[in-house]
Amino acid sequence: MTVIDTPVDRSIVHEVEQFIFNELLLLDEFKYHEWLDLFAEDGLFWLPANLDDYDPAKHTSIIYNDKAQLALRIKRLEMGRVVQEIRSRLAHQVSNLLILEDDGDEITVRVVLTVFEVQRLRKSMYPGHCIYKLRRTDDGLKIVLKKQCLIDNDTYYQHLAFMV
Repeated sequence: MTVIDTPVDRSIVHEVEQFIFNELLLLDEFKYHEWLDLFAEDGLFWLPANLDDYDPAKHTSIIYNDKAQLALRIKRLEMGRVVQEIRSRLAHQVSNLLILEDDGDEITVRVVLTVFEVQRLRKSMYPGHCIYKLRRTDDGLKIVLKKQCLIDNDTYYQHLAFMV
């Protein structure tokens, strides 16, 4: 993707930053239902495996869920011991926000994203980048696509139950 070659309105950058900061805070605080409300009805969450760009209908993904499937993932997370005996503690760190495209209806954004996870004595870090496609609605921005690309997505992950 290329970067917009004209200056971006700082108010749009601020709006997008605040939206993404809030989205990640909801994840850190396990407010999954509020997080899910940030998705458009046709929204997708995609965590690719092996490569960052391919057709998820033809290749395996770590996660490729629409809003209804995300609701089921959240329900399983709420079961507690079935998924994780002790809930992971999380901190999402985001930087390098870049507006890639803004057509007036949807904004495409790239950020560098690292998820820090602690569970008991195990500390893990999941660095990568994230592509958001955000739609303007009467209710504010909504996530049409969140594509989270881990830089080591070609390795085996033992503990990703916390990831939504």
